[in-house]
Amino acid sequence: MVRALPLSWFPRGERALGLVVLALAYFLLAKLGLALASLHPSASPVWPPSGLALAALLLWGIRMWPAIAIGAFFANATTFGSPATSLAIAAGNTLEAVLTAWLLERWSGGSATFETPSGVSKFASLAVGPGTMIAATIGVGSLVLGGHADTSKATDIWMTWWLGDLGGQLLVTPVVVLWGTSRFPIDRVDVQRLGGLLFGTAVIGIVAFSPLFAQTTMRGALAFLAIAPMLWAALRHGQRDTATAALVLSLFALWGTFANGGPFARPSLNDSFLLALMFVISTAVPSLALSADVVVRRLSEERYRALVDNANDIVATFDLEGRFTSVNPAVERILGYAPQDLLGMPLSRFVPQDEMPMHEGMLQRKLDGETSTQYEMGILAKDGHKRLTLDVNSRLICNEEGKPLGIHSIARDITERKEAEARQILLVRELQHRTKNMLAVIQSIVTKTLRRSPDLASAEAALIGRLHALAHAQEFVAAGPAGGVPLRQLVEAELAPFAARAIVTGEPVVVGGAFAQTFALLIHELATNAVKHGALSAPRGRVVIEWKIDRSEPEAQLHLAWMERGGPAAKPPKDTGLGTVLMSSIGKSRVEFKEEGFEYALTVPLEEALRGRE
Repeated sequence: MVRALPLSWFPRGERALGLVVLALAYFLLAKLGLALASLHPSASPVWPPSGLALAALLLWGIRMWPAIAIGAFFANATTFGSPATSLAIAAGNTLEAVLTAWLLERWSGGSATFETPSGVSKFASLAVGPGTMIAATIGVGSLVLGGHADTSKATDIWMTWWLGDLGGQLLVTPVVVLWGTSRFPIDRVDVQRLGGLLFGTAVIGIVAFSPLFAQTTMRGALAFLAIAPMLWAALRHGQRDTATAALVLSLFALWGTFANGGPFARPSLNDSFLLALMFVISTAVPSLALSADVVVRRLSEERYRALVDNANDIVATFDLEGRFTSVNPAVERILGYAPQDLLGMPLSRFVPQDEMPMHEGMLQRKLDGETSTQYEMGILAKDGHKRLTLDVNSRLICNEEGKPLGIHSIARDITERKEAEARQILLVRELQHRTKNMLAVIQSIVTKTLRRSPDLASAEAALIGRLHALAHAQEFVAAGPAGGVPLRQLVEAELAPFAARAIVTGEPVVVGGAFAQTFALLIHELATNAVKHGALSAPRGRVVIEWKIDRSEPEAQLHLAWMERGGPAAKPPKDTGLGTVLMSSIGKSRVEFKEEGFEYALTVPLEEALRGRE
């Protein structure tokens, strides 16, 4: 609901104009009400100014009270009594509005009091008293003390005064406040709906209350037709339209009563007005509360529907047989089914048969007393092949007696999470496997290095070099494309210190991690031996490394050659080192110790070299 701006927000000139307009409006309504007085000139059973005054203070603040005081004083001073009684009555009318407005602001949200049924109840309760009672007491007391009212009639005058003020607040205040807080302009559809409501209300008012038809016993029962437009307004319209219809209906009832006709006509005009007013109030206030309740429920349903419709999870309801009774649009994004296609369909049609016992068990657990059940389930998407995993939280839908009527379920798609968990488990297992392999390789390197080294210094140098070679291989395994290692980068990295004296040629090929690990150690051993005993020990020595893939055979082969030139003549070693062991552990190898230099040839199935790529 729109909130009215307080008076302090307006420029000083507009504030002064507002006070003048309110005082004049109060004066005119007061003169109209006093014209209907019959029991006493200053006590009217119809007093709309009390409703206007309260509405003005709720909308624009208690600072508007001077306008009420001025309007009330001049209305009474020009009607009956003395300046003193007029001043006292004006004080009572002002205090009535100020006190009631203050209490509503404190306990019921001020102008927002009509937004909820409890707010309407608080408003009706505070209209009964204490403000209206204080005004009636001050007004009647001043008249009696001033000699302008008969003491014997004081009680009747007080009751008329109080009920008139009460009716004014209950019928006029809601209309002014609700229209004052409405959004403008009103669209054409709302105008048409309101016009239809007011037309129907006017027809009922004419038939039930107007003096246009002769009053009979049968016609008296037609007064209860007033309930029809009030119920229609409460159920199909908002609080503003309901309050407006109630005011229109009261005007027709007062018209018939003033003409001494209609179902409320009594020998005393004052009694007739009071009876008509109480009848209209007894239908208007409950209708206003019902209207607020309907709006609150409608807004709650709209918020719930918006929440459900925009949810990322599937929100569905089922009957106890497992058939869809409702489902939100998220089901189409997740499973591919339009919501309307699922209504009435059994859940068993979409759930693998091997999971149905679990669903039946979960339902039985809820029937046995569990508040809710949470579990994971597999379900087939619309294509019939893709199987998704949903995390489901469901609970029973019960009536007021606790009898189960259906199932409410919220399902979240956790397929990606489950796949990620499976990949993580696989990666952990693969990491454990690779760690064990790496430790085994390191253990073998350390053992063989220590076993074949003449002293600790040489063992340390050899061990550090071999571990560096292994580390290079692991770096390439981690950073290479698709988990593999480009063979050229691996060779060049191991020969980096001798880049100017190494010639590396070969077609692009990415080998697997297992092959790269062993091959890196082999290249390191070959380069170390070349530095110590071979071509790289001579100033003009060089190393040629080349490879090619032979696809002429049924199984493609990787051929690699290591040739040393420009160094001393190659001689077979006296002892078998790690390099010799590595050369014999990979594929088919050939070693030649020639006069022009050492040569090593390796042939390995291409599939074996590529194995281990991810």
